[in-house]
Amino acid sequence: MVDVNLNGIFHCCSAIVSLIIRSDRSNCGRVVSIASVAGNEDHPDASACCTSRAGVIPLTISLGKEPAQSNVAVNCITSEASTARLFEQMSKEQIDYKPARIPRGQF
Repeated sequence: MVDVNLNGIFHCCSAIVSLIIRSDRSNCGRVVSIASVAGNEDHPDASACCTSRAGVIPLTISLGKEPAQSNVAVNCITSEASTARLFEQMSKEQIDYKPARIPRGQF
């Protein structure tokens, strides 16, 4: 999970930022990574997910500072849970726990 959620984003974003800076389009480059609110919260039985998503947030902040002089923006979206195929791998307790953490109480 860490290889995909954190290392994968690191390698992709690093490569993309380098390409944007070297291209003639460096004055309009935009890179968006996707983390999760799980990076800022605790979730039972999801320590690997929380840890890997938590790493994406400071990675994006740091990576955004590196090309700032080249006018390349790097941002991160931290999405909330939604009904998805991922739920097929989760227990009922894990699924039921999530809406309690969402202000409107629904996905």
